[in-house]
Amino acid sequence: MNTARLRELVDKLLAVEEATALSALLRRSTEAMQGIVNSPSQPDPQTQYSSNFAALHNNAAMMLAAFTPAELELLEEIGATPFFGTDPSVEIAAISQQNAVTPAVILAKLQKTLSDRERYIGHITQLRDQLNALGIKANNVSPGTAELGFLLPRPLFNNELSGLIGELSVLSRILRIFAEAVTGGYEPVQVRQISTTDPLFGLGMSVAVVVAISKAVTWSLATWKTVEEIRKLRNETQRNPAFSDEEIKAFFDSKIEKAIDDAIKLKASQIAPPNGEGRSHELLTGMEWALRSILTRVERGMTVEVRFLPPKSAKGAEPPSPDQIQQFEELRAVAPELKFPPAAPDPILALPPTEPPNKV
Repeated sequence: MNTARLRELVDKLLAVEEATALSALLRRSTEAMQGIVNSPSQPDPQTQYSSNFAALHNNAAMMLAAFTPAELELLEEIGATPFFGTDPSVEIAAISQQNAVTPAVILAKLQKTLSDRERYIGHITQLRDQLNALGIKANNVSPGTAELGFLLPRPLFNNELSGLIGELSVLSRILRIFAEAVTGGYEPVQVRQISTTDPLFGLGMSVAVVVAISKAVTWSLATWKTVEEIRKLRNETQRNPAFSDEEIKAFFDSKIEKAIDDAIKLKASQIAPPNGEGRSHELLTGMEWALRSILTRVERGMTVEVRFLPPKSAKGAEPPSPDQIQQFEELRAVAPELKFPPAAPDPILALPPTEPPNKV
């Protein structure tokens, strides 16, 4: 990730910590458990521990829900997963069940969890301050806007500049097709940010187009699962000597291709304008190409992240329209679904041509 994205992530970690107060709840739980160790027959420390631990569990769920799947992967890069990507109450509860009559063991776990968390939060607080001193600001999404982050794995373009340019051209055509299908015309795409090691391009578009592409990506993930199920059956059949490789390939690959074709045609018909409206035929064939292009790249490790910020109702300003509210609600529902599988080592689906059959 680049430094602006790092600053954005650190700011979010600290904001989530402030909103959920997990360290404070861990501290109060630790103090209550210390009271149980010191005075095991007193009911007050037990009541306090039960109340604080329940709040810890509830707020940990809020913490996990605050991050998108893409952000949870970024937590791994900066060692934040043990503190912001897992529920600390789960492990503590497991230890409590195993050591119900030895509160000292539970206390030791609570103390370590609290100490490790406070140490890490100290590190990222210092990092935020240092980034701020260097003038590195977060690349936040503006209120009322949305963007998509496309991560292109290097094997997809063989680590060659010409291949990367080709992939960006394909991506540009996909976005143009969706923009025309949704808005009826061309829409410029803003390059909001670029990161490496695998290149990640943050692209800004109208919220309506971002919604449509996000839903298409979740569709591709569901469709890819169908391909995986057939692939597993094919692998199991290959262990049976009664079938030759040619027979297996002919049967299962045709099943996969038919399932994909049917799914693409159905989804394209749902997105493209009805027949008779504008360039409906060209857009329909173009959308089929775009959906296949997305699906085959997801199989090869491409991931997509949606980032958005609902509009803020400023005093005296016009409130968001019902359509705007609905669009951001759809993005809020889609974002947690963008969980991508690892790249298939032996992709079944062939990449389509780099251009749609009709100029779109």
